[in-house]
Amino acid sequence: MELHTERVEGRQVDDGLTEALEGIKSIVKLLHDKGLRSEHANTIACLTIGLSVASWVTSMKVEPAGINRADRWGIFIATWPATWFGLGQALARYEDADEQQRAV
Repeated sequence: MELHTERVEGRQVDDGLTEALEGIKSIVKLLHDKGLRSEHANTIACLTIGLSVASWVTSMKVEPAGINRADRWGIFIATWPATWFGLGQALARYEDADEQQRAV
Protein backbone atom coordinates (compact mmCIF):
# COMPACT_ATOMS: atom_id res chain seq x y z
CA MET A 1 0.00 0.00 0.00
CA GLU A 2 1.39 3.35 -1.00
CA LEU A 3 0.70 6.42 1.10
CA HIS A 4 -0.11 9.67 -0.60
CA THR A 5 2.26 12.31 0.71
CA GLU A 6 2.55 15.99 -0.11
CA ARG A 7 3.89 19.18 1.41
CA VAL A 8 1.37 21.61 2.82
CA GLU A 9 2.64 24.87 4.31
CA GLY A 10 6.10 23.40 4.79
CA ARG A 11 4.81 20.26 6.53
CA GLN A 12 4.68 16.79 5.06
CA VAL A 13 1.17 15.37 5.14
CA ASP A 14 0.54 11.65 4.65
CA ASP A 15 -3.18 10.91 4.65
CA GLY A 16 -3.67 11.71 8.34
CA LEU A 17 -1.20 9.14 9.64
CA THR A 18 1.03 11.80 11.14
CA GLU A 19 -1.88 13.43 12.92
CA ALA A 20 -3.04 10.08 14.28
CA LEU A 21 0.42 9.29 15.62
CA GLU A 22 0.63 12.70 17.26
CA GLY A 23 -2.71 12.00 18.98
CA ILE A 24 -1.40 8.68 20.30
CA LYS A 25 1.78 10.36 21.54
CA SER A 26 -0.25 12.98 23.38
CA ILE A 27 -2.34 10.27 25.09
CA VAL A 28 0.83 8.43 26.18
CA LYS A 29 2.35 11.71 27.41
CA LEU A 30 -0.83 12.51 29.38
CA LEU A 31 -0.85 9.08 31.04
CA HIS A 32 2.87 9.36 31.83
CA ASP A 33 2.39 12.84 33.28
CA LYS A 34 -0.43 11.46 35.47
CA GLY A 35 2.01 8.88 36.90
CA LEU A 36 1.34 5.75 34.84
CA ARG A 37 4.62 4.00 33.99
CA SER A 38 5.41 1.10 31.70
CA GLU A 39 5.91 -1.21 34.70
CA HIS A 40 2.39 -0.40 35.89
CA ALA A 41 0.82 -1.15 32.51
CA ASN A 42 2.74 -4.44 32.16
CA THR A 43 1.77 -5.49 35.68
CA ILE A 44 -1.88 -4.75 34.95
CA ALA A 45 -1.59 -6.81 31.74
CA CYS A 46 -0.31 -9.81 33.70
CA LEU A 47 -3.03 -9.41 36.31
CA THR A 48 -5.75 -9.33 33.66
CA ILE A 49 -4.61 -12.72 32.39
CA GLY A 50 -5.34 -14.13 35.83
CA LEU A 51 -8.57 -12.13 35.98
CA SER A 52 -9.68 -13.73 32.72
CA VAL A 53 -9.23 -17.23 34.14
CA ALA A 54 -10.84 -16.25 37.45
CA SER A 55 -13.86 -14.72 35.71
CA TRP A 56 -14.30 -17.84 33.60
CA VAL A 57 -14.16 -20.15 36.64
CA THR A 58 -16.44 -17.90 38.70
CA SER A 59 -18.97 -17.61 35.89
CA MET A 60 -18.96 -21.38 35.43
CA LYS A 61 -19.72 -21.98 39.10
CA VAL A 62 -22.02 -19.05 39.95
CA GLU A 63 -24.10 -18.26 36.88
CA PRO A 64 -26.77 -20.67 35.75
CA ALA A 65 -26.13 -19.75 32.07
CA GLY A 66 -23.42 -22.39 31.82
CA ILE A 67 -20.25 -22.65 29.80
CA ASN A 68 -21.35 -20.31 26.98
CA ARG A 69 -21.61 -17.29 29.27
CA ALA A 70 -18.41 -18.28 31.09
CA ASP A 71 -16.57 -18.48 27.77
CA ARG A 72 -17.85 -15.04 26.77
CA TRP A 73 -16.66 -13.49 30.04
CA GLY A 74 -13.27 -15.16 29.77
CA ILE A 75 -12.78 -14.11 26.16
CA PHE A 76 -13.99 -10.55 26.85
CA ILE A 77 -11.49 -10.04 29.65
CA ALA A 78 -8.78 -11.90 27.68
CA THR A 79 -8.72 -8.99 25.22
CA TRP A 80 -7.45 -6.62 27.91
CA PRO A 81 -3.85 -7.88 28.30
CA ALA A 82 -2.91 -7.02 24.71
CA THR A 83 -4.14 -3.47 25.24
CA TRP A 84 -2.18 -3.07 28.47
CA PHE A 85 0.98 -4.67 27.02
CA GLY A 86 0.76 -2.33 24.03
CA LEU A 87 0.32 0.65 26.30
CA GLY A 88 3.28 -0.57 28.37
CA GLN A 89 5.44 -0.67 25.23
CA ALA A 90 4.34 2.83 24.21
CA LEU A 91 5.11 4.14 27.70
CA ALA A 92 8.51 2.40 27.70
CA ARG A 93 9.42 4.06 24.41
CA TYR A 94 8.25 7.41 25.75
CA GLU A 95 10.29 6.92 28.93
CA ASP A 96 13.40 5.96 26.91
CA ALA A 97 13.04 9.01 24.67
CA ASP A 98 12.51 11.21 27.73
CA GLU A 99 15.67 9.84 29.39
CA GLN A 100 17.71 10.35 26.21
CA GLN A 101 16.45 13.92 25.95
CA ARG A 102 17.45 14.65 29.55
CA ALA A 103 20.92 13.18 28.97
CA VAL A 104 21.61 15.62 26.15
